[in-house]
Amino acid sequence: MRITDPNLAPNPVFERLNPAGNNFPVGWGAGTARGASVTITKVAHSGSQAVEMKATAPVNCWMNSQVIPVREGRVTFWFRALSSSVAGKNLIFYVIGVNAAGIESTPPCRLRRSGGRCRRWGWHKGALQFDYRNQPVIKGIIPAPRINEGVTSGKGDWMLDNVDLRRARRPADMGRIPSFYTCQAICTTLSGATPDRHVKAQLITAAPDKTPWTFRDRHGALLLAACSAIATARLKDHAPGVPGTLVIRGVHPHRVEAIDPLYGKTQRLDFTETAAGVKIPGLLIRNYPLILRIRRGACLPPPGALRFRCLEAARA
Repeated sequence: MRITDPNLAPNPVFERLNPAGNNFPVGWGAGTARGASVTITKVAHSGSQAVEMKATAPVNCWMNSQVIPVREGRVTFWFRALSSSVAGKNLIFYVIGVNAAGIESTPPCRLRRSGGRCRRWGWHKGALQFDYRNQPVIKGIIPAPRINEGVTSGKGDWMLDNVDLRRARRPADMGRIPSFYTCQAICTTLSGATPDRHVKAQLITAAPDKTPWTFRDRHGALLLAACSAIATARLKDHAPGVPGTLVIRGVHPHRVEAIDPLYGKTQRLDFTETAAGVKIPGLLIRNYPLILRIRRGACLPPPGALRFRCLEAARA
């Protein structure tokens, strides 16, 4: 995913304070229970100040930015974990999805990144990627560092600085996607591939489906291409895709990857092995081929292949 937009985080280094209010960084708010505090500290990663969140008891301590109208991107931040009675598990950075009214959705949509094991000395960089595009109710996000909220509670103390939030730049619609890169992705993936009709695969979806095409790439890995047979005209300008499950017989993979040739994105998939083969649930099948690559797996040889190999060995 290419990140190219400017930093969208408000007042990212906490240098601008609100003199008419509580002298807290502009664009941010905080709240605590008794036994916790959120304050400005002059020990900073860069600039002249940072924010310190501290809980001297197992109570909640929170800080929120203003709502940022973005649904997909990446947040990075610098933190310094000073102490934690639960090995850093209570030092959390959330990206909270909110609706059009700026209210957290129900059920809550949260992604998080833990501060991890407490490292007393020095600053460390945290990163969190978020994607709420498949949840229409989510219209924006709130970067939200926390202590003790929704996790193992305990005492904790950490400092934060340099919050950087970048939008993931993607084409607004399929008409803007350069066809050259799509063709390049397909040609690169299928370079040297040959059809393999001996693999038995079935695509199970609620919509009309097609039998997946099966190939072997030049390294011997199994490739399967699957797409939905639903008419393009019914999808108008946006193809949301239909959920599906792929069942492959005689295959026992070590790793399964999905390749989206339209965006050139590769993602590792979870799968379930059975006695007969493998089941890959949770696929999103669109009206263009989704290519699956099965790596380092064992596949039953096609009929006659084992006998042919034995004859070749005998002749040698």
